[in-house]
Amino acid sequence: MAHWKVEVPDMGDVEDVEVVEILVTQGEAVTRDQSLIVLESDKASVEIPAPDAGVVGQIHVSVGDRVGAGTLMLELSAQDRPDQESSDLDGSTQQIKNRSSEAESSSEPNASGLDETGSESLASIPSDSSASESLTTPQVSNDSSGEGGSTFLLRVPDLGEIEKAEVTDLICQVGDAVIKDQVLIVLESEKASLEITAEVSGEIKTILVTVGAEVRSADALLVLDIVQSGAEGDGSSSAEGEESPSRNRADKIEVSSSTSASEHMPLEPASPKGKEAGIVTRPSPAAQTNAPKAHAGPAVRKLARELGVDLSLVLGSGPHGRVLKEDLQSYVRVRLSEPASGSAVDSSLLMSQPLPDFSRYGETSIEPLSKIRKVSARNLHQSWVTIPHVTHFDEADITEMERFRGELNHRGEGATKITPLAFFVKAVTLTLKIYPRFNASIDPGLEHWVLKEFFNIGIAVETDSGLVVPNVKGADALGIIQLAEAASSLAEKARTKKLSPQDLQGATFTISSLGGIGGTGFTPIINPPEVAILGVAKAQWLPRYVGDALERRLIVPLSLSYDHRAIDGAEAARFLATVAKHLSDLRYLSL
Repeated sequence: MAHWKVEVPDMGDVEDVEVVEILVTQGEAVTRDQSLIVLESDKASVEIPAPDAGVVGQIHVSVGDRVGAGTLMLELSAQDRPDQESSDLDGSTQQIKNRSSEAESSSEPNASGLDETGSESLASIPSDSSASESLTTPQVSNDSSGEGGSTFLLRVPDLGEIEKAEVTDLICQVGDAVIKDQVLIVLESEKASLEITAEVSGEIKTILVTVGAEVRSADALLVLDIVQSGAEGDGSSSAEGEESPSRNRADKIEVSSSTSASEHMPLEPASPKGKEAGIVTRPSPAAQTNAPKAHAGPAVRKLARELGVDLSLVLGSGPHGRVLKEDLQSYVRVRLSEPASGSAVDSSLLMSQPLPDFSRYGETSIEPLSKIRKVSARNLHQSWVTIPHVTHFDEADITEMERFRGELNHRGEGATKITPLAFFVKAVTLTLKIYPRFNASIDPGLEHWVLKEFFNIGIAVETDSGLVVPNVKGADALGIIQLAEAASSLAEKARTKKLSPQDLQGATFTISSLGGIGGTGFTPIINPPEVAILGVAKAQWLPRYVGDALERRLIVPLSLSYDHRAIDGAEAARFLATVAKHLSDLRYLSL
């Protein structure tokens, strides 16, 4: 078996370089020329490629090490290859090896994309998302015994603007019999969790990913064996309604057991991200004190030195969290816009300070945050420290609104119970049309507005994993009943982890309602790049004058947090007063 030692190449007059990123893990299968390690000097960054396809053996370096020419970084061994050569699906994507019986091994694919036995040839499997239609149609194989069968390649659905997601749970194993729509895999991105279900009934033949792997749109996840129910030998059948998968057929597709998610990625290998299980150990005081080194190119590092910026405080938006020039400029712009204060403390520094050792005072335990909650925490912190929040408070008399809502539910209008949220969404969309700057975003350079002619209203939903904010698309074109149904559907999808990336993208304004829990008011945090957010607290029966008469009225507290760079206080007061007017008098909701 071939064996390679991957060493640091000759770096010329550079004495040593830093290991800034390790893109693979031990045991991972890699393809020829796939990037393994990133080295960086003061002058350049270098990605070290794999000399050939193989399996990563021992890794001899760690991130942060200084290495010189000839230093052994990792070892690579050749994979065992089957008699029949495999064909690549696409450059750096997963190699799926088509091995069948000895009689099948010599067959050649025909013009229809099927070999002589009828099984799908690898050349006919598309490797990009543009061929999604063919990927969702099971391919049929017919054998001489008349027993129909096929394999189905389950892929990651279109993730939209989300670049990649992490495999957080595998709810199946090889050999399991599964039915259509059964949940098999859970993916988690920075914004939501997504359950991947079986598109057909069958038996799990091969699982191509592991927990902790990062995948992208159209990446292969697993292979299913399914049974066809069509006419014998006609080459067409429907996979739906199949009661039990065939368990006694020759395998039509086999995948190397050493596959990893990084091979599926069409652009570049992602940083492997393992997931710790069981007890989380506390780092040493030295490890707590030393902050991780920033990942940035020489030009960015030079600019940071000239500006006196600590790169570890800058949030990188490039691949693998790489700090780009634009990230550095944005950081400096924000810091320059902050008011000078001798006693001010950089909040980024506060975030990086280690906690004291609480175990000195009693027993402690560690509970890891979900990915959604970790990302939410970072985003909320970023919003709070970069946007000058101001919150305006008001109230709305919703007595008549509640009576009307009760009548609608009593009459059984619509298939879903109508909640107050539907009225809040309607009132907000009408108000946004009057005050379009609340439905806009402001340029980070504070040069211009981006006015949006569409109205996608985000609704904050509490889930076990954390807060998610899907949005009702085209809310201005929907009536009260339609809004209630749309909001209920999004909330249910959020709680059952069935939100699509599209459900979470494109919001123009957000509503956060705690009315079902309690409270007399709160200060919601803006969801950038939006410029405002409405908070709704619990309605209470309070005495209020109606004309000259004192009456018992149902009053709901409202709070509007807004970006003071974009919105003035007077504008915010008028906006919230208009929302309250729409809620208090239902005639305005028909305008």
